[in-house]
Amino acid sequence: MLKVFMFFAFLLTISHAQEELTFRQVMQIVNSATLRILQGFLLNNDELVVRGAEEIARHPMPKGGPIQYIDPSKRAEFLRAMPTFERQVHGSAEEITKLMREGKKDEAYEKFNWMLQGCMGCHRLFRDLERR
Repeated sequence: MLKVFMFFAFLLTISHAQEELTFRQVMQIVNSATLRILQGFLLNNDELVVRGAEEIARHPMPKGGPIQYIDPSKRAEFLRAMPTFERQVHGSAEEITKLMREGKKDEAYEKFNWMLQGCMGCHRLFRDLERR
């Protein structure tokens, strides 16, 4: 019984800790996962590719969400663009996992490149709209 209690206490701690992550911390998690995918492709290690893609697909949200980092007068523009980037990045990460499990590594690599383009597009927009 004590082990079960400790396990749930641990889960609550992790869950609470994720809610407290800053935007920078979340982006560092995504960066590490992206590098893990790349390393997996370079080393022909399918497990690294899948682990990185899964981590990107379900990364935590930063405390307060990303919108708080955007200049208030430009938030509407950011919110209009986000669904596209969300599909391109998170959707691609999910697709990478699926393709790798189907043994379609070349297609997964193409999807990885598409995902990276989404990352870069979002970063460009964010930098143009962020509070200074």
